[in-house]
Amino acid sequence: MPFRGACDACRRRKVKCDGADFCATCRISGIDCQRTTVPRKRGRRPTKKPTNEIAAPTIATEAVAATTSSHDGESDRQTTGNSPNLPDHGRTHQVRELGTNSYSPSHVTFDLILHHGPSEGHPYSSSPRTYQPLSPFGYDTSPSTTERYCHNAEQIHEGLFSALGAMLPAEAMVQNVHHYIHLFMQYIFPNYPIIFESTLRTSASLLQPPTDAGSPNPLHSYELSTQLASMRGFAMITAMCAVTTSVMPEHLVQNRHLISASFLNASRAMLRLYEDHDLEYPNSSSLIIRLWHSITLQNTTGKTGLAWHYQGEAALVAQRLRLYNEETVCRIPGQESQVLRACFWQLYLTDIAGIATNTRTPVLSEVHFDGGLTLREHGEHDEPMLDPSKDYNQGLLESRLVVGFHFKIRVWSLATRLIQDIRAHGKHRGTNITDPSSSEFEGSELGQLVEAYMAFESLIEELPSWLHRPDCAPDCVDEEISAYQTTCFWVQRWSILSAFHCLKLIILQCCEEFSMPEVMGFSDHAISLAMKKLDIARSFFEELQTVPFLCVKIQGEPAVQRIRRVGTLVLQVGQTVGHDGVRARSKSLLTQLLDLLAKLDSKASDSIGTQNM
Repeated sequence: MPFRGACDACRRRKVKCDGADFCATCRISGIDCQRTTVPRKRGRRPTKKPTNEIAAPTIATEAVAATTSSHDGESDRQTTGNSPNLPDHGRTHQVRELGTNSYSPSHVTFDLILHHGPSEGHPYSSSPRTYQPLSPFGYDTSPSTTERYCHNAEQIHEGLFSALGAMLPAEAMVQNVHHYIHLFMQYIFPNYPIIFESTLRTSASLLQPPTDAGSPNPLHSYELSTQLASMRGFAMITAMCAVTTSVMPEHLVQNRHLISASFLNASRAMLRLYEDHDLEYPNSSSLIIRLWHSITLQNTTGKTGLAWHYQGEAALVAQRLRLYNEETVCRIPGQESQVLRACFWQLYLTDIAGIATNTRTPVLSEVHFDGGLTLREHGEHDEPMLDPSKDYNQGLLESRLVVGFHFKIRVWSLATRLIQDIRAHGKHRGTNITDPSSSEFEGSELGQLVEAYMAFESLIEELPSWLHRPDCAPDCVDEEISAYQTTCFWVQRWSILSAFHCLKLIILQCCEEFSMPEVMGFSDHAISLAMKKLDIARSFFEELQTVPFLCVKIQGEPAVQRIRRVGTLVLQVGQTVGHDGVRARSKSLLTQLLDLLAKLDSKASDSIGTQNM
């Protein structure tokens, strides 16, 4: 076949073209292969004829103007409201071309051109009447663009089934997804109560097999407003499957590593298709999907850098939406307001945990909250997130889980504030050693630190009764329902008390670093410090032995990191303190911690074991 020159798409993207009628590059990318552009002759460009008319602005020019206007509107604080307003004028089209992307293991390739249209006002604007349901009204709805947009979503959908292969038969996919939802609500929801169970159940229908003609998939719809909602639902349900299967043991989910990777890749690929629009017009799914991507990446890789990127991106969106402000959240109607409220508290908890452990730079810092943190724990019209039609959700299960969730935030918040105050006081004292006038101030501030530590220490006495003794907590007669709810409480208890003991160790290390052991009520003698550390580590290990092992395992890498922190400190005590009794106790405790780490089968276990040996 004679070579007929590069097609229009290959010329525009400056890639090699094989000259076929339907070239390989266009076939892989799923786009039309056409040759309508007439090649121009080489040589001087012809002189343009003068014209008195002013050329109309191009689409690219309008896009730049729209972007500038949008940024200016965000950066300038509006005087008429508390939340940032996006521009509400002009039919401005933005054209963005996403390059060729692929995701493993099925290597589905997509090339998508999105045409962003007129902004109808930010969905969470300060005006109570400006809330608009999110929809892609500005997309180019021409047949070619719509077909390409639909085709790429369909490719990802089919690629997921291809990647899972024989591990999850296509005809049983929806049934398996509902099983994962059941596991999620029992083991993960207690620590992340940020989603309605009904939302997940509804989204499960998006994972119908591609060949199921009886149940048309909305992902194949040519109505873009419907398709965007379906793409968000697909990205969310696959992210939920990924985060659930990433932590479950083999007897509950076989081939969990491969299944989790397949769901995660599909979710990330789908998110990329509409990512620009999602960041410009976010809703609660924008936060949830990124949060679950972050958790899954941390569980499957043991690395925090990439995981932190997704979590930080969600926190930035929450900051931009002013979710820390009660008035802003109250203006949002329906379940969306409740989910956004829960998402903010989850992201805020993750941020203050990063401050306390000194592992991440905070995004949701109260310093940057215009008007302060005014968001309440509960809304006035909150609805049950758990499905009330399910027998195992009966009684006070959900209300108790929500109380435990906010109790955990109190633990982290008090500890983080105390750690920050100790560090600030220690640095201040180090720079004013010779200043006599600072002694009186130091005494009063030291007293405040002691009071703050006592308040933190006494929190354990306020632990809800159903978390003190989870076995006695369920108020139902049915044994199966009682066992289900007991597991939920054990999961939450471990998350709270393991954090409490780790935070005590961090506070102790801060007091030791800045020579302020009196804050915790002991001397700075080496043996005294060592024994105090081992006492806290022993309490941590006893909690590990109390909680059912499965309730520890499903907590993923955060549980591993806490055990690692305690084990590292115990090892340090054994290596630096020359007392035989301290060394023997340290060695015994470290051996038990390492044995437990090996059972967790974590991605980070190898590096932890190597470091501690």
